[in-house]
Amino acid sequence: MTKYDISRVTELESRSIFFDANIILYLFWATGLEKCEAEYASLFQSLMTNKNRLYVDLTIISEVFNKAFDIEFEKYKDAHKNPHLNKKTYRDSEEGKIAVDDVYSLLKNTVLKHFEIAGKSFTKQEIIDLLIVDHLDFSDKIFLKICRENGFVLLTHDYDFRDAEIDILTANKKLVIA
Repeated sequence: MTKYDISRVTELESRSIFFDANIILYLFWATGLEKCEAEYASLFQSLMTNKNRLYVDLTIISEVFNKAFDIEFEKYKDAHKNPHLNKKTYRDSEEGKIAVDDVYSLLKNTVLKHFEIAGKSFTKQEIIDLLIVDHLDFSDKIFLKICRENGFVLLTHDYDFRDAEIDILTANKKLVIA
């Protein structure tokens, strides 16, 4: 399996690309990681120009929602100098409802506009097979299974995928060398 640096994107013109949640966030939500945001924005433009088919699944959408909401929650706690604020209290507040609506708008109007949905119905045995302790979290194991079964290239910045037996596209130099 090949780990492609983003400079090699033209080698993947006919391939379908599965986006990890971290990449969606770098592209469409202020993460504070400007270098990653810029690198992946340029890559996204190249993928759009090359007309690659772009995929996410429901788990990715859930992770994007949860992480974007957490980012807004942390900003709110910092701005109000209240490190003990409860997330549910924030979610039910006017500011929290605005944050939820902003993330929903991003998902509906941007993510779902540019990405196709890859779905998979897991059997009980497939789920049992995912329940092993290793360096990947449960969601990451789901993404690997989807990528393997569909021949997708995984676009990620997550070093946890260093040993993944699938093709990976990344700007993470440590991941390319691994």
